[in-house]
Amino acid sequence: MTDQTNTPAANVAPETPAASSEQPNAAIELASLRDELSALRSEIAELAKAKTETPTVPTTETPTPAITPRVPDASSLPVYARLAAGYAK
Repeated sequence: MTDQTNTPAANVAPETPAASSEQPNAAIELASLRDELSALRSEIAELAKAKTETPTVPTTETPTPAITPRVPDASSLPVYARLAAGYAK
């Protein structure tokens, strides 16, 4: 007797390469990736264009407000604060 066993043909599944059943799915995935990549490339190009452009700021005719320092009334300050203010001058 030999090492080979006889099996009926009905029990043997036809051999099909696994890659052939996955190829349509891979093609669809590659097409979707290609579409996403082209969308991302166009977005990057828009961002690069916006980065190089300088924004235009309209000029205003109103002058900047002047800040006047407050001068405290020396008579309302305590004695030690009036002495310190005198030495600071």
